[in-house]
Amino acid sequence: MPLLYIDLIEGRTPSEVRTLLDAIHDAVVEAFGVPPRDATRWCTRIRPTRSSRGIPVWASTAHLSKWFCT
Repeated sequence: MPLLYIDLIEGRTPSEVRTLLDAIHDAVVEAFGVPPRDATRWCTRIRPTRSSRGIPVWASTAHLSKWFCT
């Protein structure tokens, strides 16, 4: 059973997120022959922040909001 980790920058609607996750799932099923009900997805939505120089930063673990979707 594959476990898929997906990082997204916040701001997408629930419908957009669901569409994206479904497309990734379908690609894994097709490419690797995984049974359709066998893949689990772990999606992390990241809040964009700014560094001290004003540069966008998305990888700071202090600003992660995690949610689990099956």
